[in-house]
Amino acid sequence: MGLYATPDRLYLSSRYNLWQVNHIVTLEQLYKGYDKLYLTRIGYTISDLNIHDIAVNNIQEVIFVSSLLNCLATVREKNSCILWKPPFISKVINQHRSHLNRLALGEGKTTYVTTTYLHSVECS
Repeated sequence: MGLYATPDRLYLSSRYNLWQVNHIVTLEQLYKGYDKLYLTRIGYTISDLNIHDIAVNNIQEVIFVSSLLNCLATVREKNSCILWKPPFISKVINQHRSHLNRLALGEGKTTYVTTTYLHSVECS
């Protein structure tokens, strides 16, 4: 459901997974006539978080929107870590309360999120 691209990587998400796919062909190389070749380098199976959007911030941390938990989160070695929740969400539980779905970065930091039920919310 989410896609984020850099010149060397693609980040893809689904309901249960988050994938980092790296471009591995240099400018001097071609692969069967193509100048791009992507291989999966990191994959996370992260349970039913219903990831809707992904971004990489200025400290190279992968951030994603969990619409099921109504929060912004990231992955850690042992588990996912909640970074932020809207002030109108009293606690993070497995329930669609606002259906967060998109995020926007400003100067490499999460600046805005959008929801289906409300308009945009400024992150602080």
